[in-house]
Amino acid sequence: DDGLQLKLMLELRSLPAAAEEPLALSTRPAWILAAILLFLAGNIALLLLFSIVMRVWRELGQERRDRFRARWEPVLHARISGDAVPLPSLAPAERLLFLSLWLHLSGYVRDQAADALVQTAHELGMPQYALRLLESGSPWKRVIAMRAVAALRLERACDSLWAKVMQNRPRSSLTAVRALLQIDPERGFAALEHLFKYQEWSPGAMVEIVRAGGSQTVQKLAALLGSAPPRRAKQMARLIELLEDQTALPALRERLESSGDE
Repeated sequence: DDGLQLKLMLELRSLPAAAEEPLALSTRPAWILAAILLFLAGNIALLLLFSIVMRVWRELGQERRDRFRARWEPVLHARISGDAVPLPSLAPAERLLFLSLWLHLSGYVRDQAADALVQTAHELGMPQYALRLLESGSPWKRVIAMRAVAALRLERACDSLWAKVMQNRPRSSLTAVRALLQIDPERGFAALEHLFKYQEWSPGAMVEIVRAGGSQTVQKLAALLGSAPPRRAKQMARLIELLEDQTALPALRERLESSGDE
């Protein structure tokens, strides 16, 4: 009897521990699920916060650009019209905004109006700023700088532009060639030859660039048809066709008649 009682006592003592073990196991999945849900909720909250911050940042940037345009557009339009109105102060942080607006307006004017915009840019020190911007680490800033030095006809930029052509980066190289053609047509055409020699470019992408060099550049391009390898000649012939420059047609016709490259 004593042995039976001892056995019963041992079994009764083990019952709570056995009951607690399933309970402990059942709480673990709940804690894991709660941790996962908390992690997901935190990430969603961060994404929402980031989205709100970016939206506010964009709106503030747009408001800043709108205020800048409202202050400077009337002044630049007056300068285009020939009125020697005084220039507002231009903060260093606003120079890129000014350059973008100036390039936009420069695309719509010619002759004396264009000269007036160039003079305004010189008064504000834009040539020096554009030259520094050429070496910027930001690709889109470099593109703006290349367009600016071309519009300002800055010969000091030619070495830097040539270096960018040699880098063979699609957008940067094409923009640099266009700028060189506008500043120094001879060097620009040499850069254009380099592009044709080492890479294949879409003729459609090259049309406006070659057109920036004028009829003289088109004629030089046509003169290369006679000595160009068949594959490159086909590319150049297509480009000349898209340019629709009548002065290049004789050279184009001669090349097509003397070979079967078409």
